[in-house]
Amino acid sequence: MKIKSLESTNRLPIEGLAILFFKALYRWGKSLWAIYIIVFLKLEKHPEIIYYLYLSIGSILLLCIIHAILSYNNFSFQIKDDSFIVKKGYLNKETKSVPLERIQTVNIKQNIIQQILGIVQLDIDSAGSKEKEISLPAVRFKQAKELENILLSKKNAISIDGDNKKQETSTEGKFLLSLSIKDLIKIAISDNIFKAGLLALSFIYGIYNQYKEILEERFSKEIEDIGNSLTTVDWNKITILLFSFFILSIVISIIRNVLINYSLKLSLSSEGYKIEKGLFNKKYTILPIKKIQTYTWSTNPLRKLFNIVTISIKQASSEEIKSKNAINIPGCYETMEKRLKNTIFPESNIQNYTSEKTKLIYFLRILSVLILMPLISLIILVDLKIAIIVSTIWTCIISSIVYKASQKRIFYLSKDYLITQRGSIGTKKKIVPLYKIQSMKYKQSIFMKNKNSASLKIYTASETINIPFISENIAKETYDYILYKIENKNIKWM
Repeated sequence: MKIKSLESTNRLPIEGLAILFFKALYRWGKSLWAIYIIVFLKLEKHPEIIYYLYLSIGSILLLCIIHAILSYNNFSFQIKDDSFIVKKGYLNKETKSVPLERIQTVNIKQNIIQQILGIVQLDIDSAGSKEKEISLPAVRFKQAKELENILLSKKNAISIDGDNKKQETSTEGKFLLSLSIKDLIKIAISDNIFKAGLLALSFIYGIYNQYKEILEERFSKEIEDIGNSLTTVDWNKITILLFSFFILSIVISIIRNVLINYSLKLSLSSEGYKIEKGLFNKKYTILPIKKIQTYTWSTNPLRKLFNIVTISIKQASSEEIKSKNAINIPGCYETMEKRLKNTIFPESNIQNYTSEKTKLIYFLRILSVLILMPLISLIILVDLKIAIIVSTIWTCIISSIVYKASQKRIFYLSKDYLITQRGSIGTKKKIVPLYKIQSMKYKQSIFMKNKNSASLKIYTASETINIPFISENIAKETYDYILYKIENKNIKWM
C-alpha cells in the first residue's frame, strides 16, 4: 500500500486481511478457551465429542474469514477539513473524526504476526479521549512513519507558531540511551522478583481452582502423591521449594523484562521523545516535548548496587489513557538519568531549592494503625505467648520501615520546579515545572490545625501529587507561590 494524498480515500494493505482475521480469532479464543480446555480434558472418556469440536473450530474459522473480508472492504481513512477521519464497520457503520490540533500522540505497535507480515498498527490518541481515538490495524512500516510525519506536521502547522517549530527542529535525531540484554538482566534481578513469582503461582492456582473437579478426575493419582508428600514437615523439601520459587521468580522476571523492553532505544526528534522497545510486541511511542508534565526517577538498594535508576515520563492526558501516554524506562545508569532529566527540564538540578519534611505525627498515625490492628487480632485468635513473639517481631519490622519512610518524605521547591521525594526501602523522586501545574488544594483538618500542620494536593493533567502534614506557614507560602506561578505563566504548552 502506498499512501495517496490523504485528502483522498486510503485503504489498508492486503496484509490487513490476515491481521483482521487473527484479531477476530483472538477474540473468539479469549472467550472460549476455558470451554475448549474442559472439552480436551474430557476427550478420553467421551471421544465422540471430537466431531463437535472440529465442527465448532471450523465454524469459528469460517466466521473469522467472513468478518475479515467484510471489515477490510469497509475500512478507509483520509484527512478532510483539518481532521483525520476513519470509516469502518459492515453491520454497524462507524465514522470517527479527530481534529488534527487535538492529536496527542501517534504510536506504532507491532506484534509477532505483524512482524512476520512486515506491517504495524498505528494508534492515534487525542486530548480528552478516554481510550485510543483511532487505530489503523495494518499499515506497512514505511507508510506508518510517513503517515505519522504527515499527521504531526499538519498538526504543528495548525497549532504551533514558527518560533516553537524552529526550536524543536534543532533537536532532530539526538540519541539519548539504549538498553542491552545484559542491562535488562541486571534490571530484572534488581526488580521485585518475588512479585513475578507470586503472579505466576496465582495464575496456576486460579486455573487449578477453576477446573478443580476436572483436573482431580483426570490427574487424581498425581495430585494425591503431591498431597501425601506435603503432609509431613520436611525441611529439605521446604528449602528446595523456596529455592525453586526464588529461581522461578528470577527466570520469570528476566523473561518478562526482555520481552517487554528488548532493544529499548530512546531518542529526541522534532516531534518529541521517541521510545521503541519490545520483542514479540514492538512499540514505538512519541511524547511531544512541550506536553511532558512530570518526570519520576526511583531506585532501591539492589539497583543502587548496580547503579541503576528507573524512569517514568508522563504527559498531559486523561486519567484513562495516562499510563499509555507515558515513557517507562525500567532502568538506566545514573549518569544517563541525569543527562536525560536535564534534557527534559533544563537546569532543574542546579537551582536553589528550599526543602520541608513531612511531620513525624503523620507517620506515627500510620504506625499505630499498622501495629495495633494486627496486635489485637493476634491476641484474640492465637496463644498469648505466640502473639507477644509475633507482635514484637512485627513491631520492629514495621517501625523500621515507617521510620525510613519518615526520613525520606520531603518536598523541594525552587523558583521554577517542584520535587517530591518518598519511599522506605527504595526512594522515588518526582519533578514537575511549576507553570505546568493545573490547580492546587490546601487541606487542614481540626486535628492538623492543632498541630500547626496542613497538606497540599497538586493536580496536573497526568497525575495528582500529595504533600502531607507540613508546617502550616510553609504550606500557605508554597500554596500562594505556586498559584502565582500558575496564574502568571505565559508559556503555551497544552
